Amino acid sequence: GSSGIGQAINKDLQKDHDVVALPRSELDLSKPFLAWLSDFDALVLCAGADRSGDQPFVDMPDDDWQYNIQVNLIANMHLVKFYLDQRPPNWGKSTVTDYAWPGKISYSVSKTGLETFCQGIQRELPPEIGLTYIQPGLCKTNLRYNRHNGTVPHSEIDAWYAGQNYMVPEDLVAPVRTALDDRQHLLKHIRLEK
Repeated sequence: GSSGIGQAINKDLQKDHDVVALPRSELDLSKPFLAWLSDFDALVLCAGADRSGDQPFVDMPDDDWQYNIQVNLIANMHLVKFYLDQRPPNWGKSTVTDYAWPGKISYSVSKTGLETFCQGIQRELPPEIGLTYIQPGLCKTNLRYNRHNGTVPHSEIDAWYAGQNYMVPEDLVAPVRTALDDRQHLLKHIRLEK
């Protein structure tokens, strides 16, 4: 919730909701402070970590691809499980993620894994619980800057974006708000493109 799409959603929802956002740098699922999750009626999951640096999977250090899977998939699975364990089944949730990019094996696997997890968990939850999987196309965030660990100049990345048709994080706010307001659906998959 401290950068990119998560930050845009966090900032907008704070206008009329009580929001607690977890920056990935502080995500420690062993801490008891997560007990506050039981007081909330919705959970927004974002999967936006990528340390691949445009490397082929076989060249990626193990720590980098494992980080992508840990942050984008496993941490979100832990949050959902903890949340379900803490509350009765009368809540809704929304998932924001992205689609597979060529040359981004672990990133793509983590995103696809989150989508598959959402589809599976929906089948295990009571029918009144809504779940929306929002799959944005290219979105200009710090992800591409962070992916290269500061080794690629911002000007080069900005030039790459200039040749693309991309969204900005704020473009995802309205679809997330719509999903949070709609508690009657079972499963929606929304694909957004600029």
